[in-house]
Amino acid sequence: MATSGDYETPPLPTLLTVSSFLYLINVADVALARTINAGLIGPLLIGIIFGPQAADILPQNVQQPSSLLFNNIMLSVVVALTGVLLPIALSLLLLHFGYRYSVLRAFGAGAALCSTSLGTTLALLRPELRQTQAGAVLMSAALLDDIGVVMQPLSPIFLLQAAARRFRGK
Repeated sequence: MATSGDYETPPLPTLLTVSSFLYLINVADVALARTINAGLIGPLLIGIIFGPQAADILPQNVQQPSSLLFNNIMLSVVVALTGVLLPIALSLLLLHFGYRYSVLRAFGAGAALCSTSLGTTLALLRPELRQTQAGAVLMSAALLDDIGVVMQPLSPIFLLQAAARRFRGK
C-alpha cells in the first residue's frame, strides 16, 4: 500500500506520451510562429491530435465527461459566437458608422473586447460545478472563444489574399 510520501514510477507509455506531447507542442509553436506568425495555433493543433492519449493520463476525477461536452455543443457554440461576434459587431456599428473610424480600427477595437476567458473560467469554476451542464457549456464556450481570438489576427491576411486573387482574376 502506497502512502502519501511514496513515489511510483509512471509506466513507459505514459512517459513517452507526455514527453512527445511537450516536445511537439514546442516544435509546432516554433514552426507556425516562423511560417504564418501564429505560434499559438501549433499547441492547439497538437492538443487536438493528442487529445485522447494525453487526456487519459489525467486521473478520472479531473477529466471532463465527454457526454456533457457533446450533448451541449450547439449551446456552447452559440455562447462562444456571442462572445466573439457581439463585441466586434458593436464596435463596427459604433466606431465605423458612428464615429467614422476605419473598418480595420473598428474591427481591432472589437477584437480587443472579445472575451479570452478559459483561464479565468477554470480558475473560478469549482470542480463540482465543472461537472454540470452550465459548467461544461462555460468551459467549452471559453475554449472556443480563445480559439477565435487566436484566429482573429489571421483574418486580415486571409482578406488580403482573397482581394489579391479577385484583383488578378479581373
